[in-house]
Amino acid sequence: MRVSLFERDGWHCRYCGEVLTEATATLDHITPQWKGGSNEPDNLASCCLMCNSIKSGRTYEQAAPQLLERIASIRAAQ
Repeated sequence: MRVSLFERDGWHCRYCGEVLTEATATLDHITPQWKGGSNEPDNLASCCLMCNSIKSGRTYEQAAPQLLERIASIRAAQ
């Protein structure tokens, strides 16, 4: 199921857009499990290791400032 979810998301992180590989791809619970989020595909997002670490069990809204900082730093380095 994991590979099909990565393929669904085009092997890109849903948060920062980074291209994922088998070594860097993780799955994030959009709604964290502690808030009742399920393991169903509609609650799972392909995610790079860094963004998954940043989000770390929080909702997107809670993690958004740090995720946006990451996106800005990626763009600044390009």
